[in-house]
Amino acid sequence: MNIRGALNSLPARPGIVLAVVLAAIVLAAFYIQQYRVCTELGALRAAFYEKVRQNAGQKIRLADITPFAWVKARIILNFQSKIRLPDCPFNWDLSRRERRRMMAEAELNVLAFATEAGRRVIDFNNGTIAFDLRETTLTPRQAVFMVERKAGGFILRQAD
Repeated sequence: MNIRGALNSLPARPGIVLAVVLAAIVLAAFYIQQYRVCTELGALRAAFYEKVRQNAGQKIRLADITPFAWVKARIILNFQSKIRLPDCPFNWDLSRRERRRMMAEAELNVLAFATEAGRRVIDFNNGTIAFDLRETTLTPRQAVFMVERKAGGFILRQAD
Protein backbone atom coordinates (compact mmCIF):
# COMPACT_ATOMS: atom_id res chain seq x y z
CA MET A 1 0.00 0.00 0.00
CA ASN A 2 1.35 3.43 -0.89
CA ILE A 3 1.01 6.63 1.14
CA ARG A 4 -1.96 7.88 -0.89
CA GLY A 5 -3.83 4.63 -0.27
CA ALA A 6 -3.06 4.82 3.42
CA LEU A 7 -4.31 8.40 3.62
CA ASN A 8 -7.46 7.55 1.63
CA SER A 9 -8.29 4.77 4.09
CA LEU A 10 -8.30 7.24 7.00
CA PRO A 11 -11.44 9.10 7.93
CA ALA A 12 -11.48 12.74 6.70
CA ARG A 13 -10.75 14.45 10.02
CA PRO A 14 -7.61 12.46 10.92
CA GLY A 15 -6.36 13.12 7.37
CA ILE A 16 -6.84 16.83 7.84
CA VAL A 17 -5.12 16.70 11.21
CA LEU A 18 -2.25 14.73 9.71
CA ALA A 19 -1.89 17.27 6.87
CA VAL A 20 -1.82 20.14 9.36
CA VAL A 21 0.76 18.36 11.53
CA LEU A 22 2.98 17.61 8.51
CA ALA A 23 2.72 21.22 7.33
CA ALA A 24 3.66 22.45 10.81
CA ILE A 25 6.69 20.13 10.91
CA VAL A 26 7.91 21.31 7.48
CA LEU A 27 7.45 24.98 8.40
CA ALA A 28 9.14 24.50 11.76
CA ALA A 29 12.15 22.82 10.13
CA PHE A 30 12.45 25.68 7.62
CA TYR A 31 12.12 28.46 10.18
CA ILE A 32 14.46 26.80 12.69
CA GLN A 33 17.20 26.75 10.04
CA GLN A 34 16.35 30.30 8.95
CA TYR A 35 16.43 31.48 12.57
CA ARG A 36 19.91 29.99 13.06
CA VAL A 37 21.29 31.64 9.91
CA CYS A 38 19.71 35.00 10.67
CA THR A 39 20.67 35.19 14.33
CA GLU A 40 24.24 34.16 13.48
CA LEU A 41 24.46 36.93 10.86
CA GLY A 42 23.05 39.50 13.28
CA ALA A 43 25.29 38.40 16.16
CA LEU A 44 28.39 38.42 13.96
CA ARG A 45 27.62 41.93 12.70
CA ALA A 46 26.87 43.21 16.23
CA ALA A 47 30.08 41.72 17.67
CA PHE A 48 32.14 43.15 14.80
CA TYR A 49 30.57 46.61 15.23
CA GLU A 50 31.19 46.51 18.98
CA LYS A 51 34.89 45.66 18.49
CA VAL A 52 35.20 48.51 16.00
CA ARG A 53 33.46 50.87 18.45
CA GLN A 54 35.80 49.83 21.28
CA ASN A 55 38.82 50.56 19.10
CA ALA A 56 37.80 54.00 17.82
CA GLY A 57 40.86 56.17 17.29
CA GLN A 58 43.18 53.16 17.17
CA LYS A 59 44.66 50.77 14.65
CA ILE A 60 43.03 47.37 14.48
CA ARG A 61 43.85 44.14 12.71
CA LEU A 62 40.79 42.65 11.08
CA ALA A 63 42.00 39.18 12.10
CA ASP A 64 41.89 40.24 15.77
CA ILE A 65 38.26 41.34 15.71
CA THR A 66 36.73 38.44 13.78
CA PRO A 67 35.71 35.43 15.92
CA PHE A 68 37.01 32.93 13.34
CA ALA A 69 40.26 32.28 11.48
CA TRP A 70 40.44 33.29 7.83
CA VAL A 71 43.05 33.26 5.07
CA LYS A 72 41.76 36.01 2.79
CA ALA A 73 39.17 38.77 3.04
CA ARG A 74 37.44 40.57 0.21
CA ILE A 75 35.73 43.86 0.97
CA ILE A 76 33.01 44.77 -1.51
CA LEU A 77 31.87 48.38 -1.33
CA ASN A 78 28.39 49.32 -2.55
CA PHE A 79 27.57 45.66 -3.12
CA GLN A 80 25.21 44.92 -6.03
CA SER A 81 23.97 41.45 -6.89
CA LYS A 82 21.13 39.54 -8.46
CA ILE A 83 21.75 36.47 -6.29
CA ARG A 84 19.19 35.31 -3.77
CA LEU A 85 19.84 37.20 -0.56
CA PRO A 86 19.17 35.88 2.92
CA ASP A 87 15.69 36.78 4.12
CA CYS A 88 15.35 37.17 7.86
CA PRO A 89 11.74 37.59 8.96
CA PHE A 90 10.50 38.71 12.37
CA ASN A 91 13.43 41.13 12.86
CA TRP A 92 15.90 38.26 13.32
CA ASP A 93 18.28 40.21 11.07
CA LEU A 94 18.03 42.23 7.87
CA SER A 95 15.18 41.24 5.58
CA ARG A 96 15.70 40.62 1.87
CA ARG A 97 13.70 43.79 1.24
CA GLU A 98 16.05 45.83 3.48
CA ARG A 99 19.15 44.41 1.78
CA ARG A 100 17.67 45.17 -1.67
CA ARG A 101 16.89 48.75 -0.56
CA MET A 102 20.47 49.20 0.65
CA MET A 103 21.80 47.86 -2.67
CA ALA A 104 19.53 50.19 -4.66
CA GLU A 105 20.83 53.14 -2.63
CA ALA A 106 24.48 51.94 -2.79
CA GLU A 107 24.59 51.49 0.98
CA LEU A 108 25.53 47.81 1.36
CA ASN A 109 29.14 46.85 2.11
CA VAL A 110 30.13 43.19 2.32
CA LEU A 111 33.08 41.51 3.98
CA ALA A 112 33.60 38.03 2.52
CA PHE A 113 36.12 35.88 4.36
CA ALA A 114 37.72 32.75 2.91
CA THR A 115 38.21 30.26 5.75
CA GLU A 116 39.59 26.72 5.83
CA ALA A 117 35.99 25.45 6.05
CA GLY A 118 34.50 27.66 3.33
CA ARG A 119 33.42 31.27 3.57
CA ARG A 120 31.79 33.63 6.05
CA VAL A 121 30.10 36.90 5.18
CA ILE A 122 29.27 40.03 7.16
CA ASP A 123 27.22 42.78 5.51
CA PHE A 124 26.91 46.36 6.74
CA ASN A 125 25.03 49.49 5.94
CA ASN A 126 27.86 51.82 4.92
CA GLY A 127 26.28 54.46 7.13
CA THR A 128 27.43 52.49 10.18
CA ILE A 129 30.75 51.06 8.94
CA ALA A 130 32.42 52.46 5.83
CA PHE A 131 35.81 51.62 4.37
CA ASP A 132 38.60 53.63 2.77
CA LEU A 133 40.70 51.07 0.90
CA ARG A 134 43.73 50.83 -1.35
CA GLU A 135 43.09 47.14 -1.99
CA THR A 136 39.87 45.13 -1.70
CA THR A 137 41.37 41.64 -1.29
CA LEU A 138 43.50 41.32 1.82
CA THR A 139 45.40 38.72 3.83
CA PRO A 140 45.21 38.85 7.63
CA ARG A 141 48.62 40.57 7.67
CA GLN A 142 47.46 43.27 5.21
CA ALA A 143 44.08 43.91 6.83
CA VAL A 144 45.08 46.65 9.26
CA PHE A 145 42.82 49.68 9.64
CA MET A 146 42.69 52.97 11.49
CA VAL A 147 39.24 53.36 13.06
CA GLU A 148 37.80 56.86 12.81
CA ARG A 149 34.43 58.06 14.08
CA LYS A 150 31.97 59.59 11.63
CA ALA A 151 28.38 60.73 11.98
CA GLY A 152 26.34 57.60 12.71
CA GLY A 153 29.23 55.15 12.68
CA PHE A 154 32.85 54.56 11.75
CA ILE A 155 35.27 54.63 8.84
CA LEU A 156 37.96 51.97 8.65
CA ARG A 157 40.90 53.46 6.70
CA GLN A 158 43.43 50.95 5.48
CA ALA A 159 46.67 51.60 7.35
CA ASP A 160 50.19 51.41 5.98
